[in-house]
Amino acid sequence: PDRRSDHVRRPATAAALTASTLVGGSVFAASRRLRRLRETPDPDPLPPLRRPDGEHRTVVTDDGTELSTWTTGENGPGPTIVLGHGWTSDLRTWQLVHDPLVVAGYRVVVWDQRGHGRSTVGDAGFGVDLLGSDLAAVLDQLDLHDVIVAGHSMGGIGVQSFALDPPDVVADRVRGLVLVATLGRSVPGVPFSAFKALVGSERYQRLRAEPSSMAMLAHLRAFGPGIRPAVVERNREVFLDCPTSTVIGALEPLVDFDLSDRLPTVTVPALVVTGDADHVTPTSRSSELDDLLPDSRLHRFAGGGHMIPRERPIELAGLIERFVGELDGLLVGP
Repeated sequence: PDRRSDHVRRPATAAALTASTLVGGSVFAASRRLRRLRETPDPDPLPPLRRPDGEHRTVVTDDGTELSTWTTGENGPGPTIVLGHGWTSDLRTWQLVHDPLVVAGYRVVVWDQRGHGRSTVGDAGFGVDLLGSDLAAVLDQLDLHDVIVAGHSMGGIGVQSFALDPPDVVADRVRGLVLVATLGRSVPGVPFSAFKALVGSERYQRLRAEPSSMAMLAHLRAFGPGIRPAVVERNREVFLDCPTSTVIGALEPLVDFDLSDRLPTVTVPALVVTGDADHVTPTSRSSELDDLLPDSRLHRFAGGGHMIPRERPIELAGLIERFVGELDGLLVGP
């Protein structure tokens, strides 16, 4: 055998095995699911990704980070709803939740987390505490009070971090929390060093834009069964806009964090939302959040994966509306 050709093939094999470990399950099973997805007709294409209509403002944090925010809808009698996205995404993650909430009469605020979308990274870099202080800066500089603040995945960690601020500060700004597909402490055993080496490699940079690459399997792994091809493709499009420095930098503080011992001090009501097919933030961690938070309720989507704002946007918007109704003491539907 040609030893030189074997040597050339080894890095590719190592990269594939590392990627398969990260996305979970076997490469064969994931590839078979990806093939089935591509063979599935999608007669009702999703609208193109877009940023919302409305007022654009830049919020500047203490470390110089510039957070890009958008506010849409009228300031009516109901609370303003603030939506924070997750790792490697941007505010467009919430597009299909945002729009029906605006139609229902709510004022909705979305923003790009630091280093994501159109937001910059300040001198402090990335951190769980910074996710919370960034949210506080958005609420403060947009002068928002009595809001429902929702966070997906990393965004949900930021919501928790903010909610651990002094109770009077939180109570002045927030009526309720919505924690979607997130957790209060990291999942042990995440191979961050291997992930960093993989994402930083030239080979990965070449492959990640190809729909047939190993990177696409990670996107598919984030969804529950029966997902539409267009939904996975939208997820990939947003990911490709995320700088590699953010892919690595924003993940590192999430590999080893723990807010769980402080969560019983949170003073505002919470809605915890999970999917029972979430392989990224296990539903057991959502149950743990529900147990730790003093005033919370848990909703599980049967067959829901990690990307609930994309998988179940209409249902999620309805859940948020019903949560508002519960907090207002109104009669709400099932």
